[in-house]
Amino acid sequence: MQPCWKILLLATAAIQFSPVHGVAATAGALKAGAAKVEITPDANAIPQPFTSIHDLLYARAIYLDNGSDRALLLSADVGGISTTITDKVSGELSKALNIPVANILISATHDHNAIFGGPRPSGPGVSQGAAAGVFQTKLESGLVQAAQQAHDRMQPARTSI
Repeated sequence: MQPCWKILLLATAAIQFSPVHGVAATAGALKAGAAKVEITPDANAIPQPFTSIHDLLYARAIYLDNGSDRALLLSADVGGISTTITDKVSGELSKALNIPVANILISATHDHNAIFGGPRPSGPGVSQGAAAGVFQTKLESGLVQAAQQAHDRMQPARTSI
């Protein structure tokens, strides 16, 4: 696990399962799962102004469950994710995995060399065409797949400092 994910997992677990919420997690009750799914656009469907693929792009997920509360952390290697996508994906995952929408966090790595997730502001060289729509579908699907895989990979976990 990369260091930034370890910090994010520790911080989330500390906040989510702290006595401030009224219920402290029972020792050994925490389960966690992680996954990543490739979301790189197909080479023949790269939205403008991008012209080539240098590095693969991924959607990543961490699923946490303490026996009474569940949380899901999602991230994608994109320049940003529109609220249209986050609302749609959160709603779908809330129903599929029985997680309150409020416990689902979706973020972008804000990579200036990667595509933007969702409708983009118009401007010279910015595509709103079919390639952008194809990538939006791939991004949404990748986030859902990563979340489902993380859920399916849950195993006993513990936090420590």
